[in-house]
Amino acid sequence: MTEHTEDFYNKSKESIERAGEDDTGFSRQIMAIPRSKDRIKKVKMIQAKILIIQDDKDTLIKVKNAHRAHKC
Repeated sequence: MTEHTEDFYNKSKESIERAGEDDTGFSRQIMAIPRSKDRIKKVKMIQAKILIIQDDKDTLIKVKNAHRAHKC
């Protein structure tokens, strides 16, 4: 593992372990995404520069949504 990958792994592991017995966070996130409203109108209101980081391996949020946000 590279230094950055190992650091990311360790921080992710800490976050998961911190959840303790309540490991329902991921399930709640999966259920919330399709139920959430379109946020493009809110994105258009952002006045500051933003950085959008998206990966085509993300199984929850499609890359096309990052492209839509970027066009705003």
